[in-house]
Amino acid sequence: HMDGRQVTVWSVEERRRLHQFVLEGRLLAAAFNPDGGSLVTADGEGNLEYRSTIKLWSLDTGEGRLIAQFLGSPTHFSFSPDGSRLVVGGSSGDIRVCDAETGKEVMKFPAHKSAVGTLAYYPDGSRILSGCWDGTARVWDATTGEELLSIVVSRWFE
Repeated sequence: HMDGRQVTVWSVEERRRLHQFVLEGRLLAAAFNPDGGSLVTADGEGNLEYRSTIKLWSLDTGEGRLIAQFLGSPTHFSFSPDGSRLVVGGSSGDIRVCDAETGKEVMKFPAHKSAVGTLAYYPDGSRILSGCWDGTARVWDATTGEELLSIVVSRWFE
């Protein structure tokens, strides 16, 4: 459950709140690590160009730690299947691949002409699928950032 500057994680089985994380800015994106042990959040402040803070939260202890800060507004996160990489899509259309533990940027490439609307790793971790509000979908090599496929899904914004 996300509400402005707070993220609440609930146990569905136990029907109780596990943690409530308070962010510095407005929540922009969030994703669970595939192992279920952590949650990554991005929050930002500013009107035209966000100063974004990315934190990794332990679901065992409730503790959070800063893993990255940058200018720009993350719109989506996706973890690699093994949880070692975090792919970040932004409002600028760029895609960043980061080490999930340290937040260190491994690769960055221009992916779309406008905001990234969705991101997902292939189940084997070899490729990244990205979708954009401009109606395009692209497939990328997850280790090189090379574009492998580009299709037009729709043309909403011509």
